[in-house]
Amino acid sequence: MRSNGTYPVKVKTINGSFDFELNRFKSDKGSTNFFISSGIFQKGESYESNKLKDFVSYYATKMSYEMVSELTMERCGGVSISDQHIQQIVIEKVAKVGLLQDTFIKKASLVNFLF
Repeated sequence: MRSNGTYPVKVKTINGSFDFELNRFKSDKGSTNFFISSGIFQKGESYESNKLKDFVSYYATKMSYEMVSELTMERCGGVSISDQHIQQIVIEKVAKVGLLQDTFIKKASLVNFLF
């Protein structure tokens, strides 16, 4: 893998956001960047921290996505997340929880079957 330059991205966290020069890499398998190759973020994922995603997911169960967007601007140092993007974050979280529950149920039914 060899370096293929950098490009600016904005990383959003629960404490605000910051600009980051993201390294690009090129290899025989194609191109990637530092976040994907290190496992910090997955391909196609936006650059929000897990704590920020947890924050918006929690409050999205208590109020509208638009109100969560306003709350995020107010509480997280001016971090701007649209209500449509909050909906996408919630859907991703629900899918992950669903997979975890499915795995748990399969393990529990296997244990009950064995005993």
